[in-house]
Amino acid sequence: MKPKDLAILVPYRNRAAHLKEFLPHMRSYLTTLEAMGQLTWSIHIIEQLGEQRFNRGKLLNCGFMLTRDQADYICLHDVDYLPIDADYRYVNRPTRLIWHGLTLQENYEDFFS
Repeated sequence: MKPKDLAILVPYRNRAAHLKEFLPHMRSYLTTLEAMGQLTWSIHIIEQLGEQRFNRGKLLNCGFMLTRDQADYICLHDVDYLPIDADYRYVNRPTRLIWHGLTLQENYEDFFS
């Protein structure tokens, strides 16, 4: 069975130090999963230019529109979060990768209502 294609969307502006650390870390982390045949992946940095207030949601929407036909599933990521123990493999419902310390209370029956 062919592994699922993952697109990671990263909204970005003026965080060069974070990006410099993020990209090599993610490449190393995801290459391990790719080598095990569990996924293929791409990282998309969606950069906001100009001086207007940073609009993370708009950048993620733009990234989704650009990648939705290229990937089987999408991960919305931040440039300042580096995974230590996160599972990026495909699941058939919305899933949080960051959960440590959170009480998860998603109701998947009306998640998108």
